[in-house]
Amino acid sequence: MEKNQLFSSLSNYINGQDHLAVMVDGPWGSGKTFFFKHHFIPCICKKHRTVYFSVYGYESLNELKTALFNQLFVTSLGMQGDKENTKSMIKDLASLTKGTIGAFNKLKPFVSLAHTAENILIKNRLLSQNKTPASVLIIDDLERISPQIHISDLMGFLLTDLIEDYGYRVILIGNSEEIQEGEKFLSMREKVVSRVLLFTYDSKDIKEEFLQHSNIAFLQDNSDWLVEIIEDYSRHNERQLNLRTLEFILSTFKLIDKNLNQYFEENPEQNSYSKEIKRSVFANLF
Repeated sequence: MEKNQLFSSLSNYINGQDHLAVMVDGPWGSGKTFFFKHHFIPCICKKHRTVYFSVYGYESLNELKTALFNQLFVTSLGMQGDKENTKSMIKDLASLTKGTIGAFNKLKPFVSLAHTAENILIKNRLLSQNKTPASVLIIDDLERISPQIHISDLMGFLLTDLIEDYGYRVILIGNSEEIQEGEKFLSMREKVVSRVLLFTYDSKDIKEEFLQHSNIAFLQDNSDWLVEIIEDYSRHNERQLNLRTLEFILSTFKLIDKNLNQYFEENPEQNSYSKEIKRSVFANLF
């Protein structure tokens, strides 16, 4: 699915009446997260309250739920949960009610009461959100979820708590081939996900996002030649180049390019060979 088709399909889902989630499925390093963070989210967040959340790094479902609900709560207040200066406020804002009984928090009988009051505050806030336009939750890194968390439990939580109770439009991002408990996941996915959108990129995306917008003149001037190399790699290997690998190659070449430019400044008689030398270096690096 091309980028504009994917954008259109996701927009239709968000603005439609589907009461299930959708999933964007593609190989690791294919650019899924880049697409959402740099293209899709900046566009839809102008109209929809949008939360991006990675499941990576949480060791229990309760820990994951707490962090997610805190972020949803902050965003429901009209704040940008992905901003650094907001992240530091999430814990305090999510625990406002603890302040009212803070003096009792050291006493065990009141700790659970504080947690209950906090949960009620958050849930009431989420329930009070205007459902039009819908709020959007983007869950990333499904294949990187901790082995301590059953993927079926996470999927059930997303369906019953966030989609059915609070009306969130949930977009899942992951590589289904790498998800643990694969069979259980696929079985649960049929109940939670109404449509799976396959993610791919084309050479046009690479040329625009990695080469033409680069601050390295060689990459800009030779973008067509570089794309030919990448396409040739894909044909011979019958798979797309991992974009994280491409980023590593480009960042490494940037260091080499800097040293080559310095060399050509010190040896101007070699300038006429600079293009051929840099192409040779890049091809060998690649």
